Amino acid sequence: MRLGRTGRAVVVGAVISVALTIAGSAWASPYTTVSRLPGVPAVLSWILHSSNTKALSSSLQGELPKEEKSMFWGDSCASDPGGSAAATACAFGDTSAQQTVVLYGDSFALQWVPALSELGNAEHFKLVVYVRIGCPFANRAVRDYLGSIDPGCLSFRSNVVTAINAIRPAPQLVLAAEDFYRTAPDGSSISSKQWAAAVESTLTQLAVRRFPVGVVLGVPAAKLDPSHCLAAHASDVQACNTPIGSAFSTVADAKFTSAIRGSHAFVVNVSMLLCGNSCPDVLHNTLVHADRWHLAASYVQSLARSFGSLVGCIGKRAPGRLVPAGGVLTRLLVPTGRPINSACKAAIARPFNL
Repeated sequence: MRLGRTGRAVVVGAVISVALTIAGSAWASPYTTVSRLPGVPAVLSWILHSSNTKALSSSLQGELPKEEKSMFWGDSCASDPGGSAAATACAFGDTSAQQTVVLYGDSFALQWVPALSELGNAEHFKLVVYVRIGCPFANRAVRDYLGSIDPGCLSFRSNVVTAINAIRPAPQLVLAAEDFYRTAPDGSSISSKQWAAAVESTLTQLAVRRFPVGVVLGVPAAKLDPSHCLAAHASDVQACNTPIGSAFSTVADAKFTSAIRGSHAFVVNVSMLLCGNSCPDVLHNTLVHADRWHLAASYVQSLARSFGSLVGCIGKRAPGRLVPAGGVLTRLLVPTGRPINSACKAAIARPFNL
């Protein structure tokens, strides 16, 4: 008997559910439900068996010096701080397709291009990318990760919002992602509450009544620089795992989630694709991080199908008029039905950062 993609997902999901039940870990319960989503069982298996990896393979040792360069944020697509504030976009995926998905934000958005570009080619949509390094989508002036102030950041944000709203036909989906910038231009601290308000300000300016908007949360911060830690612990990679308690900003993410939902946008929680009882730096013989905060392009690309399922869950929550039959969101998540709806609900709500 040959199984299609749906059949394979059901069978593998059942195997993962049994394995998680046997494991009896604290994260088993939500994962047995989430494992019904296509692509997710394989990733859960990597996480479940990650503790079996003791030593860094020779091939990965050779990749460590190039790890940070493997991230997608160095691509010429990204607008650099201090450059033009024009809303200049790059296109990936099936660039001839009529249906579009928009990705907007800073380097935390750009890191998802490898997965979304692969999905675009497979599901025939054009990925339109608006990214400015060190410039969040939140409507707030900030000091960036180097302590610098980008005078064009707010203008870029305004221009991108205008450009997205003007796309015709309307995008099938707009995805946004960003870091939480904690310092204002005057050096004062930006609170989680203030940042959440800035997030909501931008999201409410997007035409959420014409297209669904999702915000990606749940990427863990590594406790140590992964390349340095793995080099120092090549025979014991588990020493570089990041505990759940220090990987996520629970209070901040709760406020961001409230702001996202308050603006009629949707949360895409990717934490279950990256962490189990802890957050490993090596999964499926692949380096997870490019640096402490960003994911390596090779690992992101390996998440294409599972990430697509989590994004597709937006279609289970968005108003029906925003999710046309045969549209991108319906193609990203097959099959349908009550088990998939339950899996989407579990993926949104659990486990770590919300």
